[in-house]
Order: sequence, then C-alpha cells, then structure tokens
Amino acid sequence: MSPWPLGIVTTFVMFISGAAIFITWAVGQNMDLVRKDYYEHEILFQQRIDAQHRTDYLRAQIAVTYDARTGRLRVKLPETHAAVTGRIHVYRPSDASLDSDIPLALESAGAQDIDVRTWKAGLWKVQISWAANGQKYYHEEPILIRSTGD
Repeated sequence: MSPWPLGIVTTFVMFISGAAIFITWAVGQNMDLVRKDYYEHEILFQQRIDAQHRTDYLRAQIAVTYDARTGRLRVKLPETHAAVTGRIHVYRPSDASLDSDIPLALESAGAQDIDVRTWKAGLWKVQISWAANGQKYYHEEPILIRSTGD
C-alpha cells in the first residue's frame, strides 16, 4: 500500500486544523478602531487643531530643549504668556504607562525646567496645552532622551 493517500489526508487535516485555530484566535482579538465616545472625542480633536493653528504664529517664541548633560528639559513659552494656566503632558509612544502630566508653572521669563534624569531613554513627545487671554493654545514636540552611557 502506498503512503501517499495517508500523507495527503494528513496534510489536509493539519491545514484545516491550523486554519480553524487561526480563525478562532483572530475572531477573539479586540479590533475596535473607533472609540465609543467618537463624536465627543472628535470635537476635542477639532479644538486641539484650532489651538495648534492659534499657536502657529508663536512658534518662533516656543522652545522645548533637552540638556543631556544636566538631565533637564526646558519648556519656553512667550514671555507674554508667562502667567498662564495649563499642563505639560509627556507621552511615551512605546510605553503608555510612563506617560505623565506636569502642571505648567512658568517663571517670569516664561520658562520651566523639568528634571528628566529618571526618564527612560528613547523617544518622548512633549505636549503643552495652555490658555492665555481667553484663548487655548497647543504645542507638541518630540524629544530624544539619551541614556547616561551615550
């Protein structure tokens, strides 16, 4: 008796079993691509876009700089916005558990220093949102934190 029929049947059974296992696994995955609060979030997103456009004319006066030597991050806003309310959200794209919010507390020159020596090395996004003169502003800038060995 030839082993070919048994081999062909075994191959088909293994293929169908593998496909069934994969389909079962794929159906069980969470594939939500849209938020449950989509419309509310869309309004907030539009407000952020408006705040970014308002910030465009101030771009030359805004600076986010990282000094690896001192391990400090410096956020500088226009001096006319020194007495504002807002927050600095630091966002780590590769690990959301490291994200944090820092209250915006500018000195009179419009700058704030943040100690980042405990932050992990890698890409971070600094998102600054503030309100001044009844208007909301938003600025986002990526920074690269280097490890102490670099």
